[in-house]
Amino acid sequence: MATDAGSRAARGAAPAGAWGPWVLAAVASLPLLAFAGVALARIRSPFELEWIEGGMREVVRRVLNGAPLYTAPSIAHVPFLYPPLYFHAAAAMARLAGEGFVALRLTSLAATLASLACIACLANRGGAARWPGGVGAGLFAATYARSGGWMDLGHVDALSLALALAAFVAYLAIRGAVLRGIVAGLLFSLAVFTKQSASIIVAPFIVLTVMNDRRAGVALVATLLVCVGLGTLWLDRASDGWFTFYTIAIPRAHPFDPAGWSFWWRDLLMALPIALAFALVDARDCVRVIRASASGGAGSRPDGDALRTAVATLGLGVGGLFAAAIGRLHEGGAENVLMPVHAALAVLGARGLAALSGARRSNARVPAPGATVVAPSRVTFPTPAVAYLLALAQFAVLAYNPLRFVPSRADMRAGAAVVETLRGLPGDVWVPAHGYLSRLAGREPHAHLMAVIDVLRAEPGLSGTNKAAAARLQDEIAGAFAAHRFGALVLDDNGAFEPHLAGLYQPAQRLFAPADRSFMPVSGAPLRPVTVWMRVR
Repeated sequence: MATDAGSRAARGAAPAGAWGPWVLAAVASLPLLAFAGVALARIRSPFELEWIEGGMREVVRRVLNGAPLYTAPSIAHVPFLYPPLYFHAAAAMARLAGEGFVALRLTSLAATLASLACIACLANRGGAARWPGGVGAGLFAATYARSGGWMDLGHVDALSLALALAAFVAYLAIRGAVLRGIVAGLLFSLAVFTKQSASIIVAPFIVLTVMNDRRAGVALVATLLVCVGLGTLWLDRASDGWFTFYTIAIPRAHPFDPAGWSFWWRDLLMALPIALAFALVDARDCVRVIRASASGGAGSRPDGDALRTAVATLGLGVGGLFAAAIGRLHEGGAENVLMPVHAALAVLGARGLAALSGARRSNARVPAPGATVVAPSRVTFPTPAVAYLLALAQFAVLAYNPLRFVPSRADMRAGAAVVETLRGLPGDVWVPAHGYLSRLAGREPHAHLMAVIDVLRAEPGLSGTNKAAAARLQDEIAGAFAAHRFGALVLDDNGAFEPHLAGLYQPAQRLFAPADRSFMPVSGAPLRPVTVWMRVR
């Protein structure tokens, strides 16, 4: 009778094992197709898709013109708080694709495609079947709306994440310990010089490699110290100290936002509960492998490849989690900071699903002679079908309407009308939040509002010459308003400058009626130019 029961159980499990991966693969392909469709549909938009993207375009233009990126803050130019690698990569793309938003977005699109490939590769490590890689890539693509649609924007996030994920892949692909540490260190260094948060992603990985793969860990640390240390010293010296002013001093002086603590339930538990549960299963397996390696004697340690996979996977999971959590706590941290944790959950979640469905066990690689096998977690569901159904439910939670991220024809017409209005304004015109529009209107743009705000809000936390630089910027702006330097200001009605304009400038024209929602960015904060302020005679 026991044999009959076992046969019935096997017969009951077979259909789930047959249809589950196929259905998951089909469902996972939908967000991949949606992402590709959105990216291609909006890549040629002549207007910014997110309100900082226009400022990024102007920084890339400075690179193309050979102008310095890091200078003293002024009305003419205030650098963003990012290292330079993305801007140079986008400038290289612009030399092929032409100047404008297309080059910036192509750079990010290529980076995200690379991230998807890295996620698939990492999810398939450890003898897994091929389908978890597709599920992991699809899960990351499905988080497109949850991260605000930044994967293909002209911004630093996509490239930094791609370089960090490539570092994990390189660490697992290269056999020599010292060489894999050096290559991973080089890629992580490039990621840090794209966006500083990559240093948070790599930190847990450094600890785990030094403890469990010492030669690679030492090589990794040495490479990071040399590349990041010497690179920072060189950039700082070349910019007369302004590089560290913007990339280290200013971010460190910004306050934390208590609302960022909602990350743990709003961005994580509410949006990705099932992926998180699956990821915890894989994280537990990684810990078991690492503990077995630390406690086992000669001839009883886990296979070296399994140990490296556990180190890389757990490092990515912890690093991605804390990079997103700290990014949300930082004042101004928007949805884009969630991309690292989304990538981490895509990898660990797909691997955990494979373990729960039995795919990892049935496709395990033959271990090296003398190595022990640390079995994946036991299937705790009645059949693998339960795991597959839960995975499908997670995709359903993340479903979104792709059309909301594509500008409409009305947006294009409204943008063209704004450019014509700017072209007809008298004198020097400052459009603080959308300077690229001045460029399109044949005028010279000025400093971007976000960069200005970053410097001014950091002043209370600065000291010495850094504090004086921020104060000089504030005085320059106030003096320019008092002297009527600008013939007109085109503001977003967000209160950034309006309180300082009484008696100096007055509202003269509204570009949009209150009920008109056209020309609103499809990603990020809903900011657009709204009111023209003219000098008071």
